[in-house]
Amino acid sequence: MGNYPIKKGQEFEATIEPTLAFGGDGIARVDGYVVFVKDVLPEQKVLAKLVEHRSNFGEAVALEVLEDSPHKTEWPCPHYPECGGCKFQDLDYEAQKENKRQQVIDLLERVGKFDDVEVKPTLGSQKIFHYRNKMEFSFGTNRWILPEEDPGSPVDFAFGLHAPGRWDKILDLDICYLQSEVRNRIFADIKQYVLEHDLPLWDLEEKIGFLRYLVLREGEHTGEIMVNIVTGYEDPETLMPLVEMLVDKYPAIHSVVNNVNSRAGGSAVGEVEYLLYGEDVITDKIGDLEFEISANSFFQTNTLQAEVLYNEIVETAAPEADDIIYDLYCGTGTIALFLAPHAGRVFGFEVNQEAIENATRNAYQNGIFNVEFDRVDMNRHVEFHNQIQKIEKPDVVIIDPPRPGVNPKTLKELKQLHPKKFVYVSCNPGTLARDLKNLCEGTAYGLSSVQPVDMFPHTPHIEVVTQLEKQE
Repeated sequence: MGNYPIKKGQEFEATIEPTLAFGGDGIARVDGYVVFVKDVLPEQKVLAKLVEHRSNFGEAVALEVLEDSPHKTEWPCPHYPECGGCKFQDLDYEAQKENKRQQVIDLLERVGKFDDVEVKPTLGSQKIFHYRNKMEFSFGTNRWILPEEDPGSPVDFAFGLHAPGRWDKILDLDICYLQSEVRNRIFADIKQYVLEHDLPLWDLEEKIGFLRYLVLREGEHTGEIMVNIVTGYEDPETLMPLVEMLVDKYPAIHSVVNNVNSRAGGSAVGEVEYLLYGEDVITDKIGDLEFEISANSFFQTNTLQAEVLYNEIVETAAPEADDIIYDLYCGTGTIALFLAPHAGRVFGFEVNQEAIENATRNAYQNGIFNVEFDRVDMNRHVEFHNQIQKIEKPDVVIIDPPRPGVNPKTLKELKQLHPKKFVYVSCNPGTLARDLKNLCEGTAYGLSSVQPVDMFPHTPHIEVVTQLEKQE
């Protein structure tokens, strides 16, 4: 056992530091000992209790707020903070943006070993509520009962989001401030219909039942809405009266599909999909580009902020008219398509074959023909090496990996390409800092630009656009 200044279970007073840790926990210090405190705001003074000792830090929970944060604000959602979908509705948005910037600075300095990092102010979201174009809700028989809830509430009915940290309990919702008002009305009407008609729900423990998920998607610029009802088995006779009610009441509904997923695992992606009304896709735009969106396809969740992000990537890459660009982890090709009008040729690499097909179709539909998309597993550096032997070497390399970052062997392969610049886009500043450090080691590249972009207000998530350029 270490020699700690406080014991497990001990209560203590502390003032939370001005910057939260990446992930959203508060940072307190007790005689120099770092303690991460859950569910607090910057600069709050709290009474907390230590719940865990780690090797060089502790974990605590706040018991009482003794002095509130100067950045505290009122929240509109009646389900905050129990829901957990929004962690910081009570933190002023300007403070949220500055916290995210400071977290990026900390990780680049501490993990990446970059000195005196200049990080630009976070680009805030145009909308801080009602900004998500897609929301996934769960049906279930295991309701999460809140202490203040009406004791007459049905314990075997829930329609909402999983309680924080619980796969087996669902918090029943009436509204969600992350989706549009029209989708909230659709949500409420479906909930009322299911209750009135006593439709069978999915049992999370027994892994049986009918209604599992509701996924609502909406085109930000088109207003087209897709209703995706995910069930445990096929039963169109039960669903069609609900569908008819919805399409009669809401002209914006452009598509209703039924994904059937009988598997035990929790997924809204079905084994088979049936079209119940309209078309099997909706459309939306990001900038001047138009996209078809199917029930299970990837599309940036904050449409308006996605345009900000992609314009920032184009500005950072600053391609010349004849440049060759590699877009790694290209997904459905959005970044590549934004870059294509400014470059000579763009090659996109992605492991998911369905995404490659979507990207190719998106290019064709938008009249963009100087792009090529190939299926390549970026985790297999040999596969990537073999693929790039067939094409021109890049002037600019765009890297937009999943949260775990890039395979070190793939990074080594990338360093051998010697492009003019790397533009690394990341949703995980920790792995970003690690990979940037790797790319700079033993090379002439240096970190020249860091721009945080807030894609998800009220959450700990941070998107970052960075640039590595060859130093003189």
